[in-house]
Amino acid sequence: MRRVLESIGVLTAERVFQLVSVAAVSIVVARTLGPSTFGVYAFALSAVALVGPLLDAGPTLLVRDLVTMPERRTELLASAFRVAFAIGFILQVAAVVFAVALPEKLAQAQAPVVIAALVLLVRPVLVLDYWFQSRLDARPAAMARLAGLGVGSVLRIVIALQGGQHVVALLAATTVVEAVVTASLMLAAFRRRGGTALRLVRGHAPVVAYFRRVFPLLVAGLSIALYMRLDQVMLGFLSDTREVGNYAVAVRLSEFAYFLPLVVNASILPGLSALYERDRAGFYEVYDRVVGGFFAAAVLCVIAIFAAAPLLVSVLFGRDFEGAATILQVHILGLPFVFLAVAQTAWNAVHEQQSLAMWRAVGGAVINMALNLVLIPEFGALGAAVATVTAYALAGVAGNAFSRRTRPFMWMQVRQASPVHLLRNLVALRHDVLARLRPPGGPIS
Repeated sequence: MRRVLESIGVLTAERVFQLVSVAAVSIVVARTLGPSTFGVYAFALSAVALVGPLLDAGPTLLVRDLVTMPERRTELLASAFRVAFAIGFILQVAAVVFAVALPEKLAQAQAPVVIAALVLLVRPVLVLDYWFQSRLDARPAAMARLAGLGVGSVLRIVIALQGGQHVVALLAATTVVEAVVTASLMLAAFRRRGGTALRLVRGHAPVVAYFRRVFPLLVAGLSIALYMRLDQVMLGFLSDTREVGNYAVAVRLSEFAYFLPLVVNASILPGLSALYERDRAGFYEVYDRVVGGFFAAAVLCVIAIFAAAPLLVSVLFGRDFEGAATILQVHILGLPFVFLAVAQTAWNAVHEQQSLAMWRAVGGAVINMALNLVLIPEFGALGAAVATVTAYALAGVAGNAFSRRTRPFMWMQVRQASPVHLLRNLVALRHDVLARLRPPGGPIS
């Protein structure tokens, strides 16, 4: 229990600091650039973020494997690294082709897209983060990310205030610098704990077999990114960069709350995986209460952010972005579905339901894309927000009804709407659930 709470505490502190820093930098950059130029910057980052999940190498599955098969840790990390690097190289080439093909109205985004995509060649090293997660040793990876963020944030502020003709391209370059600093420090921490970096490149690794296992998760991650980031890219094509700027501001504020389920899930996933192996009945009891906790936290966040949206946008970003307030109020309604989707990653991992997760995510991406095509030309950024929330709901909850293997989780989701059931889950969280999540540790093999 102490290790779970410590991991949650470290990751929460890191994520809060990260979000506050990113928000502060975004405010400076947005106010300095204005909606249109900030929209170009947001478009470039979103275009790269669309394919970023393809490099994540199935994080929940990898963490579970590292916990349950500690003797294969080096082999698993090597496989994940090599798969991610191969994909990153292919995507870098694709980014160049995409940038060259951009229409005239998005010509300013060509260089930023190519530059920002260089981060795809660095991110494979970050698979080491999942090894730290599996050991509930969150501090080294958190410190590495914070150091990278600090360097990148300072550079972004300086570049934004300096301005100039190439300001957007230089801002895009800071994302690469941030990734290099983070990867270097994480690799150093891995070595201090006995890891050998060369074994990630030269050691035995069943790359093809590993790729086949994580492929559904990679497609699912890509699909999720599509309906989380595709809206900004489609706004650039179907509307204008000013709408992209307003929407990007709203999404940044809405996603401020996303850290909570991600941090908690990263900290309890090893414990849930271990509990499933030793006590199936206990797993389902504990997991139902975890889902209830996720849902309750999401509802509280929705109420707070919805009420404060006009004031938040006005005070933080100024009158130029006042159109973002209504967009934020609509976009934040998707938060409960996001929290429940994060909670379901543990279910997918222990039940080996990666392919089902992939199809739900693909369905959500298709729905979001179709709704964007209909709503953006008429309603602009507000239409994109409606499309995103609808896709979250249909993919995250209704999508579970299509398979008998996921219907039990759908009913678990639905039961949280009962105040009595939800209250019972919340009461049991601290003293019952956390005490039963005892993940194993161990040295590098």
